[in-house]
Amino acid sequence: MRVSTSLPCEWQLVDDQLNSARLHDVFALPRGAGVAAALTELGAALNNTLENIQDLHVRHAISMVNQKIDLLAPTHSSPEPIPAQSIVLSHDGMQVTAAQALEVDQFVAVHLVLDDGLSFLECGSVTRCCQAGNRFVTGITFKNMSASNSKRLARQVMRTRS
Repeated sequence: MRVSTSLPCEWQLVDDQLNSARLHDVFALPRGAGVAAALTELGAALNNTLENIQDLHVRHAISMVNQKIDLLAPTHSSPEPIPAQSIVLSHDGMQVTAAQALEVDQFVAVHLVLDDGLSFLECGSVTRCCQAGNRFVTGITFKNMSASNSKRLARQVMRTRS
């Protein structure tokens, strides 16, 4: 499912797939952003642990803790307001219209401010780029998205749809 929306959005070309901490540096987000990156890594570690736990009660308890980690992430939008852009979102990527052509497989760092007020930071790769008049419609797929960001993006798509 894809939805058209307008959200504060900024993106930059990068040389490689970046982890959460490096994405914060790319967009010069304030200090609390490091906490969000650490919480994301903790959430991923808990997800990996769940697969190896046989006891149903322990698995459920750890799963509940993992769901709460998303709530602890601080708002870490940039201090300067980001202009809203018209974008198309899906559960695993987005489409933007840009002034420049991008090459397929180029890496793009993306910073969105979702309607919950929290920043969404991911690195993706260009999957397509087509000229539309004097602009370029570019598809970006987030390949190694964290589980928490995957859920947050899916929730944003569902909220926008309704």
